Amino acid sequence: MGSLSSNLHRLAGWLPLAVPGYVAGAAVLAFLLQPWVRFLPSNAVIGGIVLTIWLGDLFAARAANDHTRIASRLGLGAGALALLSYSFGEAGNDAVSNDRRCLAIQRDMLSAHPRKPDGPALFQAFGCRPQGEGSVMVAPTEAELLAARYKER
Repeated sequence: MGSLSSNLHRLAGWLPLAVPGYVAGAAVLAFLLQPWVRFLPSNAVIGGIVLTIWLGDLFAARAANDHTRIASRLGLGAGALALLSYSFGEAGNDAVSNDRRCLAIQRDMLSAHPRKPDGPALFQAFGCRPQGEGSVMVAPTEAELLAARYKER
């Protein structure tokens, strides 16, 4: 038991040094993950609240020099980080599928004969941003070329 206590005591000494890392990490993640925030499920909010409570309680346990509480709080923090990681993974999948949907809407809007009259409204409603190399011309498909020839007759 003495070995566990000394390891926890050593770990508790490193906690104040980790605070700038938490702040810097949160700032970097907030910047990098910003496009995915609108796709986050509700459990991400719960994970963020648990993580905030965990940090406060971890430093309270360190101030009280309670090594058992520190160890249990580290487990709680790992669970909160796992929940947030899962949430952002799901948001990433949703963002990729939304980008595919937006690309289909964009191609339809830029085609010679758009199939959806409300394409621009859908493009804006889904929060789409233009994709591709920057050209606004989409080559007509074979079906569109045939329809244009048939219409000329």
